[in-house]
This record gives sequence, C-alpha cells and structure tokens, in this order.
Amino acid sequence: MNLPDFLCIGAQKAGTSWLYKVLQEHPQIFMPPIKELHFFDRIGTDDLKLRHRHQQLARKAVAREERKGDAANRNLIRYLERVVAHDKVSLDWYREAFSWPVAEGVRKGDITPGYLEISEAEVVYARELLGAAKLILIVRRPLDRELSQIRMLAQRDYGTKVPTNDGEWMRLYRRMRKHEDRGAYSQGIPLWQSHFGKENLLILPYGEMRADPRGFLAKIEDFLGIERLETYQYLTAEVHATQKLEIPEGVVARATQKTAAEDAYLKSALGEAFFERTR
Repeated sequence: MNLPDFLCIGAQKAGTSWLYKVLQEHPQIFMPPIKELHFFDRIGTDDLKLRHRHQQLARKAVAREERKGDAANRNLIRYLERVVAHDKVSLDWYREAFSWPVAEGVRKGDITPGYLEISEAEVVYARELLGAAKLILIVRRPLDRELSQIRMLAQRDYGTKVPTNDGEWMRLYRRMRKHEDRGAYSQGIPLWQSHFGKENLLILPYGEMRADPRGFLAKIEDFLGIERLETYQYLTAEVHATQKLEIPEGVVARATQKTAAEDAYLKSALGEAFFERTR
C-alpha cells in the first residue's frame, strides 16, 4: 500500500528526534530518510519552505551514499530523487516516500510531532487512509515543553545573540503563543482516540525516556508487534539538544499560567503518577 503502519504524532520538544534516530536502527522498522513529512497537516499545499527542507535532507542522504563510491546503493539514490521530485504535499508524494521495498513484517513509520494539533477533518482523513494504524505520543510536562520551545525559537530567531532583556523574551513568547498551538494534549488525545480507538494510541511519559530509554523502547516494540532489539547505538545519544538559555521569571510565570489547564487535563486523564513521569 506504500503507506505507514504507525505514526508518532508528537509532541514537539518531547524527544521525537531521538526516537526517529534510534528506531531507524531497528531491522523491523522503516522510516523515510526525511523526518517530519508533515503530510496530514499540510496536504495539498505548495509549502516551499517545507519542500526546501525535504530536498536538503534528501540531498544530504544522496551525498552520504555517493561518498561510498562503487558501493553506493543506486536504488536508494533513485528513490530519494523520486521523493523530492514532487512539487506538492500530495498523496502520490506520500506514497512515494513509503515506496521503498521492505521485507514482510517490517513496520513503516512517520514521525511528525505537528500531527498532535491537526483538525478533526485531518484526523478523519488519516483514519480513512491508514485504517487502524498504531499511534505513539510522548507526553512532556507542558511547562517544560513550552520553555524548551521558546528556547528553540530564541536560538533560531536570534542566533548566537539570543534575547538580551525581559521585553524581548516576552515579545518572543507572545509571538510563539499567537502563531503556534503546540502541546495541546487536551485537544489532541481525545480527538485521535475517538477516531483510532484508545487501544491504538500508546501514550508514553517523557521522563521515562530519559530515565530508562531501553524500557521505553521495549514498550514501543511490543506495541508495534516487533522483536526487541538488544542494542541501540544511539540509545543514550542527545539529538537536537536545545541550548539551556536562562528565561526571565516573568516569562516563566506567564508560561506556567498558560499551561496550567493542560497540567490539569493530564492529571485527570492519565493520573498523577503518570504526570510526575512526564518531567
């Protein structure tokens, strides 16, 4: 069918880059060499920025392969060239991304943390297209996730200078809240569960990934119905770490206020013990 068997729907700044890296090592898992395909949240769009990013990642993969000389996998190179040849986020393009031939029993996956916040119509479409696919969600304490996100934006927007005073930090935070709605667990979890079923959504606490990464992966392996891999090369690697910038107390207080409702939802829906393991 050239479609994924599972999606990791989020959350942003909750270890999905690490998960993508380690799951690529498993012989019973295939994921396109382009993380964050953004199909279900941008289908039908001509997103030039997204397409440019995909092309950059594909070109890097092609360059890595070509450096092998005569040992280069020409089929892989042609596959990558086909993936980036499409000019829109379309179903044909998405199928192309999963067109790499795999052995029986191999699970195909799409890790795009932005899927947590998509609309009901988009979730319905995902259900119609994928059937009862497996879903994975990593829950990070809302305040910690929010602060990590603003640090990421500060690095991206300010480079090595970063915000220099409380006012710049607050303006950056307000802009983030205005244009992005990340980490909306109270909306995303019930929505995805209502269309895919609770049994098809594996919800894992971020803190468990940090404290026991092997046990964390074992739960995913069991959920996907694949063998447990004894060793992972990148098990304890830190992937795309955000610089530990000091955020002013006023911004932290505002973020604490804004995330309080999400805290309450998680405690109610998943329990106090689970919530404590999201740190």
